[in-house]
Amino acid sequence: MKSIFLLRPTLLLLITAAFGSVQVKAQGTKTISLNNVSGVNVHAGIDLFITQGNSESAKIVANNDLINEVVVENSGGDVKVSWKEDTNSRWKNKSAKVYITYKKLNRIAASSGSNLKTENTLKTDALDIKVSSGANLTASISCKDLQVKTSSGANANLNGTTANMDVKSSSGSTVKAFDVTSDYANATASSGADIKINVAKGLETTSSSGGSIRYKGAASLKNNSSRSGSVSKAD
Repeated sequence: MKSIFLLRPTLLLLITAAFGSVQVKAQGTKTISLNNVSGVNVHAGIDLFITQGNSESAKIVANNDLINEVVVENSGGDVKVSWKEDTNSRWKNKSAKVYITYKKLNRIAASSGSNLKTENTLKTDALDIKVSSGANLTASISCKDLQVKTSSGANANLNGTTANMDVKSSSGSTVKAFDVTSDYANATASSGADIKINVAKGLETTSSSGGSIRYKGAASLKNNSSRSGSVSKAD
């Protein structure tokens, strides 16, 4: 019994030392003014949240030792969010969140394991969405013309309304758009990609190499798919 009681203080010291060695890094913020934003592009594992409003700016939230490693660059209206060039090879060990407020967007893109999310409904005339290389995008949209392209294991999860929708998905990527109400759509899925859409009037599909297209709605269907692809009605 004595040996047990003698060990307890030693164990307590070891546990205290272990927890004492864990350091919580302080987070900071950095605000950047933006002008005439028409597109955003995020990559390298950064989380981007976008909000439509009456002003334009970007706020970076990250550990103090990383906050200056996040680059928000506006080039002709296209805002690129990334890590500095000399840290791109090590981005998987880093994390940062960026919040962008914009007036109107026509292009949004996410790549290389990043995450992009709209904080309110993105309202515009025409919208081009690109998601690639394992990135994830979640967006609420309202526009006349919508183009969506996903590839290389990326995911796009969409809701909202559009008149015309063109969707291309390849290489194991997915587009989940059952919650987007569209009048007309053109959908192309290849190489194990998966598309889910909701179309009211007219739908043209092309599916090949294990691609899958499922659709809801009363749209008339023109199917150009090969035997290696599938097209089916979900309701």
